Amino acid sequence: MKFLIWVIIGILVVAWLLHAKRSLKAPDSAKTDSTPPKAADGGEAMIQCAHCGLHVPLSESFGNSEGLVFCSEEHRRLGVRS
Repeated sequence: MKFLIWVIIGILVVAWLLHAKRSLKAPDSAKTDSTPPKAADGGEAMIQCAHCGLHVPLSESFGNSEGLVFCSEEHRRLGVRS
């Protein structure tokens, strides 16, 4: 019985160490992650439409090949307002 308790404690320590090791690597892997950036308070980042200036969530925006972002597919098609 005493041996079983020590085995369980050993397994828990190893699991805790592996979890701690993964959490230390997390910031490096976030650089290559393609998820949208988060705002400082944990909400989603907002972007400004290159055509009309409206602010929309990044997940709802439309991008073009030049790296510009727009609030709608129509504004993406129209491009930057002159």
